[in-house]
Amino acid sequence: MVHKRRYRSGQIVWHYVFSLPGSTRQNRQRITGSGFATKGEALDAEAARRIQEQQKQELARVAACSVDQIPKTLAMLLEEFFRQHVDEKLAPKTIERYHEQSAYLDPALLNMPIADITPLDLGREWQRLLNSGGHHRQTKAPRPLSAKTVRNVAGVLSSAFARAVKWGLLSLKSEVER
Repeated sequence: MVHKRRYRSGQIVWHYVFSLPGSTRQNRQRITGSGFATKGEALDAEAARRIQEQQKQELARVAACSVDQIPKTLAMLLEEFFRQHVDEKLAPKTIERYHEQSAYLDPALLNMPIADITPLDLGREWQRLLNSGGHHRQTKAPRPLSAKTVRNVAGVLSSAFARAVKWGLLSLKSEVER
């Protein structure tokens, strides 16, 4: 929330105040900033500070896990993604479908460290899924997956990687440089 303040000297400054997520009336944690010349500057500073505080909380949540529990492989990332995001926030059928789609991924890709996965690796995986990613129900012989299913699998992975960036496990800059 942005407010205007007029000092006795006549100077006008803008400031912001907001409560941290999870604050209660008994235990309120407020973040403030002041000294902005315009309302726009105060709004921009508040938005930046909210993002900064949100990232701090996400890092604290990840740091609360022991070092052994920080996801290092794609399989561990997907497991954490499902536990913290998918299983808590999505509809039951969507949860079921996300788990089914992640099962199509190659075990070799799942065991790779998340920082080492390149667009080439993902491109090869999408091609493998298009050529022989599924299997017949009775004979278990390999069969191609539809392009839509492969897109859905890619969407699940994309969401997991976006969450890894948000958690600070990967940097967006390093992903763009690849």
